[in-house]
Amino acid sequence: CDNSQMQEICDEINDWTEENNMTINPKKTKDMTISCLKAPPELVPISIDGEVIEKVQNHKLLGLYISNNLSWNVHVNEMCKKANKRLYFLIMLRRAGLDKHDLMIYYKQLIRPVMEYCCQVWHSNLPDSLSDKIETIQERALSIISMAPEGKSEIKELESLYNRREQLCKSYFRKIMTKDHILSDLLPHEYDHGYNTRHKTLLPKPICRTNRFMNSFINHGLLKFQHP
Repeated sequence: CDNSQMQEICDEINDWTEENNMTINPKKTKDMTISCLKAPPELVPISIDGEVIEKVQNHKLLGLYISNNLSWNVHVNEMCKKANKRLYFLIMLRRAGLDKHDLMIYYKQLIRPVMEYCCQVWHSNLPDSLSDKIETIQERALSIISMAPEGKSEIKELESLYNRREQLCKSYFRKIMTKDHILSDLLPHEYDHGYNTRHKTLLPKPICRTNRFMNSFINHGLLKFQHP
């Protein structure tokens, strides 16, 4: 595709960095075309100072693996891989004689947060297969903990990771609904539909043509999290 303006934009950014005594490292810069089409467009390669930028299908950004088709398969696979490594240490701690109470603390502090990191970004667009894959990590952890000696207190059954992610998303969306939040401008303007209902809608529900757009975080919140 010859209509892309990315090379021109990239040249402008490169000129700005040079004028401000900075440089762009071409080897650390990646080129990723985001498209949900079955046949993504073939764009002209981008270069910096004559060096062609590597084109990738997914890239890690602030701990999230972003894929060019906006799916979360790669991110969930990498997340589960990291959590599984920590499950090994959970086994070692059990063999060392730690009781259920202490093992549960280890799980809640060092394994479960891995599977909930930035869940507001990806949770609402997960298919059941990926959600179930994440859930098996907690099931394995509880299986390991169950074989340990009794702890200081009774260990209650944990809430599912899916429900926890829903609550985390709801909590964050409620924060965005406050006008002083930095992301509040992403929400539609308030309106009054003129009806006196028990659960008045504060914000208009989005009109979505695709499930992917409907399941994005903001739209998911508008549809599910406005009421108590």
